Amino acid sequence: MKLFLKSNIRFYFHHDEEAFFRWIKKLQFIDACEYLDGKVTLTVRSRILNRDELWDLIALFRRYKLEMPLLAQFLTKFNQKWFYDKKNMCWHKHIFGD
Repeated sequence: MKLFLKSNIRFYFHHDEEAFFRWIKKLQFIDACEYLDGKVTLTVRSRILNRDELWDLIALFRRYKLEMPLLAQFLTKFNQKWFYDKKNMCWHKHIFGD
């Protein structure tokens, strides 16, 4: 199952945009990336990501201020212990709300 994550994005300078697309190319679980009119759309291969893949996606979304609630769909029974950890994970509020 492929997922399409669409979010607004703002690049502050040319090298920032280049760095974003270089990072995307390194992520093997992302099949495609489109950028049009200030919106980026990522095509993710599956809703089931391993721990490292999910960490990479969280880091990408935080660094580029993408819409973090889109990541909530990656919550599974296998990752909920750390991914949904309200107390220790700084992203919990940004992804899942209060």
